Amino acid sequence: MGPRPTNLTPETAAKYRKVLDLRVLGFTFDSIAEQVGYNSRSGAFEAYRAALKWWSAEAVSEARQFENERLERLWLSSMQQLVAAERECLQEVIDKDGNVQRQSTYSPDVQTAIFGAGRLSDKKRGLLGLDAPKQLEVTGLDGGPIVTDIGEVLRKTMEEVMPGSTRLANSLPQGDEEDKVIDVKD
Repeated sequence: MGPRPTNLTPETAAKYRKVLDLRVLGFTFDSIAEQVGYNSRSGAFEAYRAALKWWSAEAVSEARQFENERLERLWLSSMQQLVAAERECLQEVIDKDGNVQRQSTYSPDVQTAIFGAGRLSDKKRGLLGLDAPKQLEVTGLDGGPIVTDIGEVLRKTMEEVMPGSTRLANSLPQGDEEDKVIDVKD
């Protein structure tokens, strides 16, 4: 995070603490700027970053713990509402054989609550670092290597700059060949 600031006045420390406290409670940077007295959200964001630098790992850990607790409360509240809504949405239907079947018909409000609970779960997994890093593989045609014309451009340029360098230019890998190590010793 960089070096710890050395010129923290008591007034600035109090503002930083207020910024951290409000952020932990879930306030936006716009709201924090308004309440603490910064000109814009970017001022509040910079104060937040500076506060984290000042109090370092202790504050980061505390902020993560508070955020985790806040997400946990929201999750529990969402789940209680979903369980209650599911009880209301259950319908008993008698099929043609006389068997009683239970069916759920979710209203749009319940579907929105389910979506929200899923997003809360995503946020919590991200906060705790539970998701594996996303990996991206870039390949060429049919999963093969990416072929560019840079080798051909290099060959032409070398021939123009150093006439007679075709031996060296021809030793460069072709687009469909495996990578070669070129040892240039003259």
